[in-house]
Amino acid sequence: MRWILRILGVVVTLVLAAVIVVALIPTERVAALAAGEFRKLTGRALTIEGDVRPQLWPELGVSLTDVAVADADWAGPDPMFTAKALSVSLDIGALMSGDIRITGITVEESALRLVRAADGRANWEIGAQAAPPAAAVDDGAAPTAAPAGPGRRITLDSARLVAAEILYEDRAAGQSYRLSDLDLETAVPDIDGPVSVGLAGQLNNAPLAAEIDIARLSDLLDGRIAGIAANVDFAGARLQFDGRAGGAPVSAEGRIAFEGQDGLADVFAALDLPAPALPEGAGRDRLVLAAGVTYDASGTLYLRDLALEADGNRITGALDLALDGPRPRLTADLSAGALRLPAAASGGGAGGGSGTAAEAPQAAGWPADPIDVSALGLLDATLALRAESVAAGPVTIGSTRLLARLEDRRLVLEIAEMAAYGGGVSGQVVVNGRGGLSASTDLTANGVRLQPLLTAFAGYDRLLAAADLRLKTLSSGPSVDALMRNLSGEGSLALGQGELRGLDLAGMIRNLDPGYVGEGQKTIFDSVTASYTIAGGILTNSDLAFSAPLLVAEGRGEVDLGNQSLDYRLIPTALPGADGTGGLRVPLMIAGPWSKPRFGLDLEGLADQRLQVEEEKIRERAGELLQQKAEDLGITPEAGESLEDAARRKLEDRAEETLEREAEKLLRGLLGGN
Repeated sequence: MRWILRILGVVVTLVLAAVIVVALIPTERVAALAAGEFRKLTGRALTIEGDVRPQLWPELGVSLTDVAVADADWAGPDPMFTAKALSVSLDIGALMSGDIRITGITVEESALRLVRAADGRANWEIGAQAAPPAAAVDDGAAPTAAPAGPGRRITLDSARLVAAEILYEDRAAGQSYRLSDLDLETAVPDIDGPVSVGLAGQLNNAPLAAEIDIARLSDLLDGRIAGIAANVDFAGARLQFDGRAGGAPVSAEGRIAFEGQDGLADVFAALDLPAPALPEGAGRDRLVLAAGVTYDASGTLYLRDLALEADGNRITGALDLALDGPRPRLTADLSAGALRLPAAASGGGAGGGSGTAAEAPQAAGWPADPIDVSALGLLDATLALRAESVAAGPVTIGSTRLLARLEDRRLVLEIAEMAAYGGGVSGQVVVNGRGGLSASTDLTANGVRLQPLLTAFAGYDRLLAAADLRLKTLSSGPSVDALMRNLSGEGSLALGQGELRGLDLAGMIRNLDPGYVGEGQKTIFDSVTASYTIAGGILTNSDLAFSAPLLVAEGRGEVDLGNQSLDYRLIPTALPGADGTGGLRVPLMIAGPWSKPRFGLDLEGLADQRLQVEEEKIRERAGELLQQKAEDLGITPEAGESLEDAARRKLEDRAEETLEREAEKLLRGLLGGN
């Protein structure tokens, strides 16, 4: 920032040159003199194409028109600075005493062009680049000091920019900014004392106003840390800073406050940056932040005692943002009260078929719109969050502790605690955006009440019970529809006492009538257990066990998660014996879309069952007749012996007796009857 002092020195030179003008030296000679002094001090060419008008009383001053300062050779042919009019006035008495008191500087319709090259060079880094004049002779004498040399006190009573324009171009980042219609006013009573600056204008066509107080200007000009208080209003947002900052290297420490209305889209647009699509609850409509802030030379931003309000959500904690890696890295430890987040997209056709679910409009299938996961690549992050509750649309959960880790487009969400619908959920969810979208879950739920859960997620309110659930899945695809159709995994389900509304299994069996479905019907049960596997979006189960008063059931079948349909066979048994056998068994088929499934008796299965019963009766009758015949023949099974074995034994005994008699007859014949 020392180039500012050089410019002030040139200003003094111009004023002193005005004295010579009074002595009738032509103004073009004065302009040439000023240009020469400017080149020696800055290494840049100064041209004055308009008038040079001096003022001798009551203050020493000069007015110039059509002034231009050349740019660095590498920055391009356009001037670095131009002004339609420039006027400077000095206090004659202070000048004669050895100090420089600039009573006024006014610059009208000026344009300042600032350029940073791809290699880091900046065109505002001004220094004496030209060689000394050839006529200069090194006689050993000390060089002439610049007007702002040591021992001189420089003050500025008033400085004004009127209708100014500042262009900034960062060729390394490919970004540019334009500050237009700029009006600025300041004063420097003492370069070693406080300074205030007020400005208003348009930054990239967005309104900008600022008030800046600097505790000690000389510290800031020399690159040292200086106390700064700033209030900036820009594109509908307000930023306040109170602390210390310096520019060599850039660093800051203090308190910061920010408030943005109607989201940050206008701010990002004005800064030529892509605006994040903030959902409701994340600052879309209102964002307020207050924190202790530190920005160090490594490019890391630290926020402590953070208090954030985003669309009514209030969050406290600490946050670090490092900018020195391939991507910004965010580390945060946050706490919140009741959080409200936007509802996630959900597939239609998942209603429960009851009055409650039927009131909601249902669409066909899962959403097929592509899921944009590009936001996963904006930064890397480690985020710990504690919340009293979280609500997303109709879904509400209680006390929650989460740890999210985002590394190169791969998000891992660890659920340490989640109170949900009277129970708890824990586990892990992974969303991978590297080369497409894939997702996996490994979750355990205990004691979760199913009716409010299924109503919130799928509009299904018929099942009332507490559940223990184990779910492990993996899928990939560009949309929710593709993810559901490619789903694979396994899990288990166990329900305690509850009821299934809209279906009376006992009445259906007693009356052999599938019409026991609908409003007012229900089945009360003691327990339900099942395990399942998922492949290609189809859930398969073969071991469902259902227990209810005077009723048990077993089931097997498939649930097509991709097409939101099911094909399931339930075999309830009414009035079974104490050992679980006997009773009336009626197979029940459940098929169709799960929003409105069809229930029907499996008549073919029922016929097969009756045929088996008749066959069993025939077998029992045949066994009874066979037993009676055996008793008539004197065949009596011994302990542990079957009737067949007893008959074989009886036959063998009789055959042996017959053989003995025949042998005896033969022997007597051989002995002559003796």
